[in-house]
Formats: sequence, C-alpha cells, structure tokens
Amino acid sequence: MSSSTLFADLHLASGHSTRTSICFRKLQSPNQQTDSPDGIHRFFKVSDGVSLSISGFHPLFTDEHVEAYANDKKVTEKILQLLNGVSISHIPLPKYSETSDYPYHNESFALCGKTAFVGTRGVETTKSYQDLSFHFSNEGTKARRYNFVSNQNLHLSCTPPQLEEALVHGIADFDTVEILSANIASMVMLRRQSVEGKSNHLNISLDIPNFHYYPSVFGKVDQGLCTPEEALQWMDAVDRRHDQMGAVLEKAIHREIHKRTANATHKYSILVTQSDNAVATFIRQSLISGKIPTLSELLQQLSSQSDGRWREFYGLLKRSERPKDFRSLGYLFYVFEVIKKALVKRPSMPSESRCESRRLLISIDDIAEFRIYTKAQKYLKRIGDTTMVKPTLLEIYPCQRMFVNGNQRAHFYVDDPSPRFPVLVEDSPGNLDVQPLLSPADVVERLHGKECAENLKGLFKEVGL
Repeated sequence: MSSSTLFADLHLASGHSTRTSICFRKLQSPNQQTDSPDGIHRFFKVSDGVSLSISGFHPLFTDEHVEAYANDKKVTEKILQLLNGVSISHIPLPKYSETSDYPYHNESFALCGKTAFVGTRGVETTKSYQDLSFHFSNEGTKARRYNFVSNQNLHLSCTPPQLEEALVHGIADFDTVEILSANIASMVMLRRQSVEGKSNHLNISLDIPNFHYYPSVFGKVDQGLCTPEEALQWMDAVDRRHDQMGAVLEKAIHREIHKRTANATHKYSILVTQSDNAVATFIRQSLISGKIPTLSELLQQLSSQSDGRWREFYGLLKRSERPKDFRSLGYLFYVFEVIKKALVKRPSMPSESRCESRRLLISIDDIAEFRIYTKAQKYLKRIGDTTMVKPTLLEIYPCQRMFVNGNQRAHFYVDDPSPRFPVLVEDSPGNLDVQPLLSPADVVERLHGKECAENLKGLFKEVGL
C-alpha cells in the first residue's frame, strides 16, 4: 500500500464531549519514541531493512510486534506460493518494484511488499498485515501488460495445504463491502487455475447472518413486551436487510472481478446464504402458531434434513461442544458455514476422485471473528484424521482501516453512531479545526477513493439503502 495510507479514528461521544468526531491519521513508525495521545494505540507501520531492536523504539512497540512481523512474513510468502499456483512456479517472479517490466503478461500473480501494519486489533495477540500486491493482466487489451493492480494489507493463516479444488468464503458487512469485494475478487482471479493448470470452477459463499438475531426477541414475546406478530415484523426487517446486503456485495464482487479481466471466461458462482433457511423457517412457523421455539425441537429438525451435512457436522462435536442455547447455536452455524463444503460424499478408495478428497476453502473476514475459524480448523482436522478427505482452510484477514477511540477497547460495528454523522476533526498545531459532518460515503472516499465511494453509493441506492 502507499505510504500515504490513511486510517480513520472515530471518537465516540462521552463525558464532556457531546459530539461524535472522526479524524484521519497515518500510522506511527516504531522509531518514533514519543507516545502521541492522538496516535493509533499499539498499531505501527514496519518496513524491511529496519533493525527491529526494542531498545530506543516507541515505548509501546514490544517483542510481540517484532515476532509477529517476522513470523507472519514467512507464512505469507509460503502461502503466496500456493496462491500463485504451479502454472507460474517455473517463472522467477519480479521484485516488488519491477512489476511494470514483467514479461509474462498472460499470468496473474501476487507479491509480498516491504512493509506491514503490525498491532493488536480486536484480539489478544499481536498480528501483522503484510503489504500484498495482486497483479492482473487484462486479456482484452495489449496496450498495457498489467493494467490492474490491487494493493491490500492482509493477515494470512493456513494449515499445511493439500489442494485441488478452491472455494472462497466471505462474510459480508456494510462497513467492509469494499475490502471484502476487492479481496474476494483477487482470490477468485488468482485461483482460477487448478494445480494441474486446468480450468477450475470456484464457489463464492457469502454468509450473511439473519436468524442469528432472532432469539433476541424471544424474551420480549415471553414477557409480553411485544406480540408474536410484532416479532415477525421485526424478523421481516432483518431478512430484508440480509437480502439487501447480499445483493450489494454480490454486485460489488462482479464489478471487482471485471476490473481484473476483460474476459472473465473462467467459471465462478456467487451464493448468498438464504434468509428462508431451515432455522429461520422453523422459528417463524413456531411464532405463527403462537409458541416460542425450543432448542431441542430445532436441533431435531436440523438432523432430519435430507442432505445430511448438519447431521455429519453435529457428529464431529464432543458433548461439551454442543449448543446449550440459541445464541451458541447461532455461533456454531458460522463455523458450520465455513466447513460445509468439506462435508461431501467421501471417496472410499484411493483411486476415487482426488478432487473430492482435497479441497481448498478460503475464508475472508474481520480479525475479530478469528475464533470462528479456529474452531473450523479443529473440526476440519477431525475430518482429516478419520477419513480420506484432507480439506485445507486458508484464513485471510484484511487490515481494517477504521478504529474507535484510538484503538482502545471498543468495537466499531457495535458502537457505530449511525444514523448520526460524525464531525470531521483535522489535526492542526495547537488546536483542533472542526469541519462539517461526514456521511459513510464521505468516509469511504477518504479511505478508498472517490470512485469506490460513488460505486458503493450506487449499489446501496439500487437496493433501497
């Protein structure tokens, strides 16, 4: 990413301050030895070639930052070998600064740059987000060799890979549509060829929650604070939001893929999780009949589904891991959606299709949700230990560029002040210059550019948001 990359810092209204404000900052370098109160807490920009000894560095720059940067750099370089594929493994990839003269114009590839953002965000451990550059050849023109480059800062994590089929898994959220769509499109284009060099079909699954929120109204119905009819109306609004967000993200992904190639002849499918899924339907039917659904009834309903995937998944769980209430069931469903494509017909003999036994699943999500994928890795290992199926889950965490209160303990999605707009505050020597209110599109324009902001405004308008 460019050295001028900006991060948004949202300061919530509290105490003597009655207005929510927002300002845009660059990350501090670890060799800045003063802890500025206006900086992003424990988040730094680190570059290759800098001697990372703790002595003499920023007081909040620790051994954890140094280790995270070094270890994650090695992991990222190995994973890029996987993503670039064997189709270009015999070609010496260019240095980061030499890509404009790279001669193999029929190949797409990704490179790891010389900088990273390193720090703690939403998790207890320190992570580094390496500077990655995705290069795509537009096959419809010969005017330029690499006429589209996507730069992203990502944290990558993966079990030892054994790959033959690829699947991209993304979770949509309004505030990350731009980041998710760009990264999903890059992964689709990069993995469009199988390891044998044959054309490969990719499945993109967008897991957007809906029924996960339903149980929050059960107690209100039980206490007489709302009627079952009112609860169903609220659920209708949740489902409508689910469908709108799915449509926005799907169109954004198509648009990003088109940027990366003029002739998207390879096959891919985008599937949004259905709002009328088995869980949602069961809960609604129960409320329509005037009763609050029970967990045991719902689990029995799921186990009777004809495809058997939930039944197989539930069989992987130890008794202590099984859901105890609707909230834990909703969380478990996130894990189920991640590994669902690995729950397929098992090859019984080594001679059977290796495509069925080795599958790559790529998840793209906020680092705050890493526990979902930690559990998914555990259950995938159980599949690999007891069957011939050897699925691999690659975890990709984009570096979010929105912080709350200087990266103190707060969650942007929970504390989002919308529909109130924050006041723009520009840093200036000796005082703070208060500027006009910023809409979400204004914030996106500052972080990702005017074209991105205009595109997203159009997409959200199309679906009535």
